[in-house]
Amino acid sequence: MTGPIVRKTRNAGGTGNMGESNTDLLEKVEASLLPLVTSLHLTILEHSESNSFDNATVTLQAGHVRVRIVRERGQVFVDLASASAPHTWFDSAVVMDHLGLSDEAGFHDRASTALFDGIGSFLRSFWSELTAAFDPATFAATNRALRCLRDTRAAGDLGFKQGGGAA
Repeated sequence: MTGPIVRKTRNAGGTGNMGESNTDLLEKVEASLLPLVTSLHLTILEHSESNSFDNATVTLQAGHVRVRIVRERGQVFVDLASASAPHTWFDSAVVMDHLGLSDEAGFHDRASTALFDGIGSFLRSFWSELTAAFDPATFAATNRALRCLRDTRAAGDLGFKQGGGAA
């Protein structure tokens, strides 16, 4: 059983197709993800859903770890942040690479039960590592490492060598 769900909502309850309430990402997180991670005591901080392009976000937090689930044009992405720097988000692929799990992993897919199962499994399995990495006492070093990794990955994706210039 989870603790009380705390919600601060912005732009919630927009209308989706045919005039129905467009809260399906929030409902999927509540029904498919939160039951898998009850031991982590994640709470919903906020959610927003837009009438445009099927966009939505749900932000969760437990301790110093924030998890943001973003749906943009039907694709779902997962980002992580420290509560001590709540607007500095890192894609799950960068975080997973930083943890040494895979340089090609991350959560980027259509919203499905399998996607939420994967997110839940990742959070449960690596919660102690995430808590340590995003703790305010260690986050400055984590932030530098994640930024460097993110920039290196982006440069590689764009065909640039480390230090600039095309590959």
